[in-house]
Amino acid sequence: MYLRTLACAVAVFAAGCATPGFDRAPGAPKFKALLYKAPVQVADTIDTLEQPALVLGTLKATTSKDDKAAVASDFKTQARKYGCDAVVAVTGERQEKKSLKTVESLGPGGQRIKQQQEVVTVSWAWQAQCVRTAAMGDTAQYVPKPEIAVAPTSGPRPKPVASADDAPKVDPADAKVSRAVADALLKRPGFLRGWKDKLEAPVVEPIDALDALAELMVQATGPTGLWRKTMPEAWFGCREAPDSLQCRKLADLDSEFRKADTLHDEVTRVSRGAAGHWLRKNDDRVIAYLETYVPLEPSLSGIQATPLYQNRLKDAVP
Repeated sequence: MYLRTLACAVAVFAAGCATPGFDRAPGAPKFKALLYKAPVQVADTIDTLEQPALVLGTLKATTSKDDKAAVASDFKTQARKYGCDAVVAVTGERQEKKSLKTVESLGPGGQRIKQQQEVVTVSWAWQAQCVRTAAMGDTAQYVPKPEIAVAPTSGPRPKPVASADDAPKVDPADAKVSRAVADALLKRPGFLRGWKDKLEAPVVEPIDALDALAELMVQATGPTGLWRKTMPEAWFGCREAPDSLQCRKLADLDSEFRKADTLHDEVTRVSRGAAGHWLRKNDDRVIAYLETYVPLEPSLSGIQATPLYQNRLKDAVP
């Protein structure tokens, strides 16, 4: 006998919140992050924006609810990190994943009856374009100029000469600290998404280590991350029981998370040229942040193993 039930999607980052992601467009330039409260508009098409407008990449998220407005709001927060002042064409696709589980019940005469229960896990996959418009004052220089037609010539075209300048040049002191931070990040692969290849490179550019760190911080301690949204809403049930001891103890950690926000704001404002110097001065802060707040895997059991949980929350959880 089959019983059909609907269940909320429980991904690595948990049920109610969006799981953010970003795929940079090939060849797209990088810009500094916008200020925390910088205006970001939401548009249906790029044509309605101030031109020229550059598509810097695709914002992605997975949620358990069909809430376009909430996703657009989260995308605006993410867009600022990549220097985008517009979010364009927010679209979502409903996804279902079916599975079977066996349950037992008591039938006539107390006889145990096994039944197959079909569980349908529902989630929504969202995406939107991350766009920087002419309102920022610097997009025109990145618009390709029209090519001038050249008459074909006989014979093969000369091949471009490879240059040693093509390889990233990193100061040895910068390379050492970037390697240490990259190794600490690689211990947490569930937070890295598309950064693994760059962090495993023989020479890690400081700006890559900082960009990967900034993205990880959003997922771990950001307002929509594990500690501040997934844990209270999906794991501790603080919406239903906000006065429970564990929820009050978690609320007491707000000052800790504000310190993490301050560090995140610093990280997102470091330019490429200053990245190595900043890391040399702040590598202890970065490593301490990772070891204190960020679990080795984005799960409840992972968070329970962190020093912050052990020291501040363990005794409050029944």
